[in-house]
Amino acid sequence: MDPRPSLADFSSLREPGEEERNAFDRKFAYFRWKWILLGNRLFTGGESHDHLNLKVGDRARVFIHITPLRRGVIQLDDLRVLLPDVFGLVQRCRKVKAPAATLTILPRRFPLPKIELPGGAAFKVSGDTNTNSVGSSGEFVGLRDYRPGDPLRMIHWKSWARTGRPIVKELEDTYYPRFGLVVDTLSTDRTDHRFEEVVSVAASFAASIDTSESLLDLMFIKDQAHMVTAGRGIERAEKLLEVLAGVSPERTDHYDTLSQLILNHRDDLTSCLIVFNGWDSARANFLQRLRSQGIACVPIIIGEGAATGSAPGYWLESGQIARDLQRLPSQLDSQS
Repeated sequence: MDPRPSLADFSSLREPGEEERNAFDRKFAYFRWKWILLGNRLFTGGESHDHLNLKVGDRARVFIHITPLRRGVIQLDDLRVLLPDVFGLVQRCRKVKAPAATLTILPRRFPLPKIELPGGAAFKVSGDTNTNSVGSSGEFVGLRDYRPGDPLRMIHWKSWARTGRPIVKELEDTYYPRFGLVVDTLSTDRTDHRFEEVVSVAASFAASIDTSESLLDLMFIKDQAHMVTAGRGIERAEKLLEVLAGVSPERTDHYDTLSQLILNHRDDLTSCLIVFNGWDSARANFLQRLRSQGIACVPIIIGEGAATGSAPGYWLESGQIARDLQRLPSQLDSQS
């Protein structure tokens, strides 16, 4: 990843304390550029301290150490060898062919109390909430003739041998609640500090929700709308953390696109947990549109200072995320 800032980032972000610099530094913004550059670096190191003197055809094993600085996906695909001249004045840099690899640094997670999302308890009692079938893995119902598409593991071999035609076991469908985890990637603060807290809170819920007995849809905007599903029979929960490791902040409003993605799956969702990066009229309209379509939404809002009177859901104070997460009730209310 190129750590140099994009034009959008350079225009939107501000170095902490930049307003206190002299007029020349504020005008040319070199220190802002340097601050963003250092913040975008994924790791330090990456250079070998071994000096090798190899003859033609010789081989040697070289160790390179790196120290990750923040979450992200480190691309290990640019191995270079430095070749100094005999006088030690200059050196050539030659790229070496090597298998590409990646190293994923997962987002920071906070401990969460035992939390139940809306619809989970009702499903356990009645099974009448929005759920999704995850294959036939329930109680044995009976035997029936084979149909195209039936899995091989469901064939009842003894009955096939007895009747001369393929017979399969029929099991009752198993249903699980399906939750949405929506990440607000629009960053409106000048340092992206709150955005990193949003990603960490989303990662905390993704790691804590029991996907062995449910499905979890991670939805967010990164240039376009994305949805990644984890849960029984689909994908492991760690996949969501790997996706969140590579999420970057958006500079423009895409709430219409995000809401359309959620509404396209509203018939499947039991409830939806939305992690907001601040609170304003655009986010209020986004939440209202989802609720007006009958989606049970639980807003988690990360903001500066104490909660504002108009903010719904649950407020997490920026800089006090771990404290406020521990204050969440055991049953989250979609009506708050």
